[in-house]
Amino acid sequence: MSVNHLINTVIIGVYVLKSDPRSIYGKQGTGGVVCVKTGKTVIIGVYNEKLQPGAAASVVEKLADYLIDQGY
Repeated sequence: MSVNHLINTVIIGVYVLKSDPRSIYGKQGTGGVVCVKTGKTVIIGVYNEKLQPGAAASVVEKLADYLIDQGY
């Protein structure tokens, strides 16, 4: 699954802050989304105003790293 495919199908209506071949960071209102692709999965983390964007990104990126280490 390509990053462009994710942008076109998953996060319509979200302002994309950053995208690269592995991750997409987006914002909508006071919350946002962090999407990270591993070898076999796509993790989509959604957060609201109670969580800082950097903290949300850290959690999702660390989970992706763990899954990659486990072969996913």
